[in-house]
Amino acid sequence: MRSFSCEWVFCITLGVVICLTGIMQTASANVVTGIDPVPNSHQVPVNTDAQITFDENLDPATVDAGSFVLHTWRDGSAAGSFILGGSSFVFDPSYDFFPGERVFGSVTAGIETGGVAVEPFVFGFRTEVITATAM
Repeated sequence: MRSFSCEWVFCITLGVVICLTGIMQTASANVVTGIDPVPNSHQVPVNTDAQITFDENLDPATVDAGSFVLHTWRDGSAAGSFILGGSSFVFDPSYDFFPGERVFGSVTAGIETGGVAVEPFVFGFRTEVITATAM
């Protein structure tokens, strides 16, 4: 998404001199519009994937393990693969998370949509605790 800042300044000095400054265009960072699992969830399945959606189509060359990272309590940065499509991507971790594990995601400005870096974003969730049944 682009934002435009228009500023017209008229200066009249003694009714004779008129000064005019033109239009200035500024590009703003694009933003995350959706996260799955929902940030701060506490019952996320241990085999979950992370899906991130933006307000514009992704530049696929900018999505990688350096521009998006899932951090886990167990292993630090989670290994996995990316599935890209339009304005979103899915990160599929190589392994299941531990029950009750806290997971944090980091979207960096290294990802671009519409030729503009995205606004960095962090989120977290906790996986479900699996209850054992008595025998």
